[in-house]
Amino acid sequence: SNIGESEIKGLDWSLTFLPLDSLAFGISGNVISAEFTDINAVSSTHIVGDDLDRVPEYSYMIYSKYEFNWTKSTEGYMRLDYNEQGPFKITNRDNGFLPAVVETDTLRYLNASLGVDMGGWGIEIFGRNLLDDRGLSIASQTQQNAQARPRTIGVEFTTEW
Repeated sequence: SNIGESEIKGLDWSLTFLPLDSLAFGISGNVISAEFTDINAVSSTHIVGDDLDRVPEYSYMIYSKYEFNWTKSTEGYMRLDYNEQGPFKITNRDNGFLPAVVETDTLRYLNASLGVDMGGWGIEIFGRNLLDDRGLSIASQTQQNAQARPRTIGVEFTTEW
C-alpha cells in the first residue's frame, strides 16, 4: 500500500528565441516543492514534512545553436549548452545509525558540439561535462554513491537509412 499523501507544487518553463533562421537561444527549467503531508503506515521511513525522494529542487538549461553550411551541399552546426540540477534528498528514518537524510550535490554541466551532416551521414566532435563536475548524482545512506560522468571529449559518427 502507499505510505500516505504528498503535495507537489512546481513551475515549468521553456523559452526559445530565434533572432535568425539559423540561430537559436533557449532556456528551460523547473522549480519543485514536493513533501509528505500525511503518513498512513504503521512503520515508515518518512515523517510528515519530509521531501519526496529523488525530486530535485530545481533544474534549468540554457543553450545556443547555430546552423550553417560547410559547403553548398554539406550542412553544419555548433551547439553550446549549460545544465544545472539542484540537489535532491533520500530519506530513511528506520536505518539505525546511518544518516536519516542524505542529499546529492548540485550538478553543473557544460557541453559543446560541432557537427556536419552529409546526406544521411554525420560526424560530430563533442565535449560533455567540460567543467568536469563530479558531484554526487545519486546519494545513499550507505555511502555507495554514484558520481557524474567525468569530462568526455570524442567524435561521434551517425547514419540514417
